[in-house]
Amino acid sequence: DCFDNKRQGVKFIVRAVQQACGDDVAVYLLDGRMVDCAGAIEHTELAAASNWHGLANLVATQIAPGRGGLLVDIGSTTSDLIPFAEGRVLARGRDDFQRLVHHELVYTGVVRSPLSGIVRNVSHRGEHCPVMNELFATTLDINIVLGHLPPQSEPAWAADGGQTDLAACVRRLARMVGKDELTFTRDDAGEMARQIEVAQLNMLETAARLQLQRLGHADPVMVISGQGEFLARQLYDRLSPDWPSISLLSLSDQLGADLSCCAPAYAIARLAVDAAVALSARAQPAPR
Repeated sequence: DCFDNKRQGVKFIVRAVQQACGDDVAVYLLDGRMVDCAGAIEHTELAAASNWHGLANLVATQIAPGRGGLLVDIGSTTSDLIPFAEGRVLARGRDDFQRLVHHELVYTGVVRSPLSGIVRNVSHRGEHCPVMNELFATTLDINIVLGHLPPQSEPAWAADGGQTDLAACVRRLARMVGKDELTFTRDDAGEMARQIEVAQLNMLETAARLQLQRLGHADPVMVISGQGEFLARQLYDRLSPDWPSISLLSLSDQLGADLSCCAPAYAIARLAVDAAVALSARAQPAPR
């Protein structure tokens, strides 16, 4: 977001990392290769936003090897829904545009997403009210109100730059329907938050069903990760009646909540270690 185009961004970031860490830097590309800094700058189109593929690659080859399924990684801003099978990533899209077109990238998350981008109307005290098309509140507010995230979490992303205690979240939600803390209660906030969560789940469910139908596996596994694992679990509950044999694999359960929240970074680190070990093994002299 800080650069005019992706080529400029990749070059700047790669060179900054190289300056800080030296030449011994590996960059993950969308084709699964690890390359040096020069290789990343040569192939900026493959280096840009490749982290989602790294996670899907690790899931397909090591976390759920030999299986077919759907990776659902829900972060603060975006959600990745990536099909995989028999050790291969089956994403149709590579860049963000194609991933949006194929519903493999859903631009909604559990902290930074503006609420006016999720719903156009809410029901408030029996009235059908359009929401204000303004950055008054985000999904951070609804998830604190609903108890999915603790109060005082992620204060840097409060829409008004204020606190993220429960009272502040209620105030921000009140503004979505032209009210304030004098005329909008915590119960009102909870009612609004639940409606917005349902709308967000609807967006994710539409994309997930498309991916599972395309995958066509009789017993798929749904691998969930990210800051929004709590939302992914609800998505699983929605899908399981139509896919009775679908199983759930949580990276929080497998790796711990901290690693699940930064799963793409963890995955690429794992893949980099594997690549280094393989390279070292090839460099060893053959036994006589």
